Amino acid sequence: MPRSASGRDGIQTASTRGLLDTPGASGYAVATLDVSGLSGASGAATLQAVIRDVETVIARATDTGARLGAGKLLVEGQRMFLDALVKTNERTIGALVDADIETEATRLKALQAQRDLAAQALNIANAAPQAILTLFQS
Repeated sequence: MPRSASGRDGIQTASTRGLLDTPGASGYAVATLDVSGLSGASGAATLQAVIRDVETVIARATDTGARLGAGKLLVEGQRMFLDALVKTNERTIGALVDADIETEATRLKALQAQRDLAAQALNIANAAPQAILTLFQS
């Protein structure tokens, strides 16, 4: 069995052996197997066991590839979702800023109109103070 070491994120990883270096049920590692010394019935049986080990390794590699592909698709889907979410947030924030600017612009126009009316009223009062006093006396 391969030794396992804990990676940075706690995932168990093979520290010294790969899939082909691990001895299977036959007792041989696929990567280092020398079939030139096999002969006779026992050699054929050993070769059949090694073939089963190779098929097991291929199945494991295929399964691992499928899981990696599914994980990649999941990550890509999440990335696309987050990109869309960021764009939506940027548009929403822009709309809120625009609405806030419009509100402040409207408020500023109202204050300017009040100031202009107050200035006109003051000009009228300064122009004819006696007329204003008669209005209050009646």
